[in-house]
Amino acid sequence: MADGRIFSMTGFGRGASEADGLMVQIEAKSVNQRFFKLATRLPAEISFLEEEIRRLVSRVITRGQVEISVRLSGAVPSGAVRLNREALEAHCLEWAEINRKTGIDGFPLDALMNAPDTWLETAPDERSIRKTAELVASAVSQALERLNSMRLSEGEATRKDLEAIGGALLAAAKNIEDLWPQARQGTIERLRPLVAELLGCPTDSVPAGVEREIIQLADRSDISEELKRLESHLAQFIQTLSEGGPVGRRLEFLLQEMHREVNTIASKSQDARISSQVVDAKVLVERGREQVQNVE
Repeated sequence: MADGRIFSMTGFGRGASEADGLMVQIEAKSVNQRFFKLATRLPAEISFLEEEIRRLVSRVITRGQVEISVRLSGAVPSGAVRLNREALEAHCLEWAEINRKTGIDGFPLDALMNAPDTWLETAPDERSIRKTAELVASAVSQALERLNSMRLSEGEATRKDLEAIGGALLAAAKNIEDLWPQARQGTIERLRPLVAELLGCPTDSVPAGVEREIIQLADRSDISEELKRLESHLAQFIQTLSEGGPVGRRLEFLLQEMHREVNTIASKSQDARISSQVVDAKVLVERGREQVQNVE
């Protein structure tokens, strides 16, 4: 599904097919889940179709918890029932032996006829099985199409929100990048008079070696590398959104990395203006992490 579209993991859809007096009704629903998980609720008569249903679902859904419920009504295919003569004869022989030993005459006919192995059910004929499988596949496909329509609608709305978050984060990163040289110079200018006072010299006469130490101290809070990585993650984030497909886990990873870089910037910077931008960035990253929890 890497066709530019983004799907959410929540949706619902119904499907139905009918032929030869048999009605198949399907309900499909999905919720968010870290990996793909399928649960099916099938009547015993069509339990053999579980793998085919799994194949149909996994073709269109790669992540999330999906539940498929199947209901049959009308002429449900079933096999013929015949008498198991071998079992019945064996039961009669056992009762004859009991009668001989106890002197009791007669056979408990009801018990014999209701014994589990007295009757055998044959499988439905191949044509009935094939027709039922076709009806189920058709109804499942309908339900999945409607479920996916809902997932797509919600996914595209989420994409717009995430694109807005990405744009706002990029703006915050650019603001921090613009503020950093001023913040660095501000740190140097704050430290220089303090050091001059300790040395007992004029501010403009701080020894060159000490001046270098002041600059090195200011550079310990250098955030340029964190900003480069943050902007790289943002570029990948925006590119991933434009590509679409099952991108939820990749978006989660990128937001996790952005969260790490923003936290590092927050711990390094002492500038109030940068701190304000960092707070905004943290809020945006958290909003993004919440949103991608429901992206396939």
